[in-house]
Amino acid sequence: MSLMGIDEDEYWENYREEYEHGFRPRSEWADMERGPEYEDKNLFLDEEGQTEEIEAEFGCRMNELSDEELSEIVERFTGEWPDDENGPRWNRKLDCIEYRIKTA
Repeated sequence: MSLMGIDEDEYWENYREEYEHGFRPRSEWADMERGPEYEDKNLFLDEEGQTEEIEAEFGCRMNELSDEELSEIVERFTGEWPDDENGPRWNRKLDCIEYRIKTA
């Protein structure tokens, strides 16, 4: 009997080898480089009055700040510029700025 153009013994031999040695990618897509790695971070404004100072500086509440303004705040406190694709956002429940950076 022929399975996928090979005889049954050859099929089961290939199956046994894959099972013993792990899966081997069969397409060139498997060898392609993966996309960039990201790390999710939070910037907590813990010190007394930091949030109020920032709101006074920008003239609005934290949840009304734009992605660009939140990115400037993150850079000022951490030295890291958040990823532009998934901009930072204010998390009201945790009182922090959530942002993502590329790690690789």
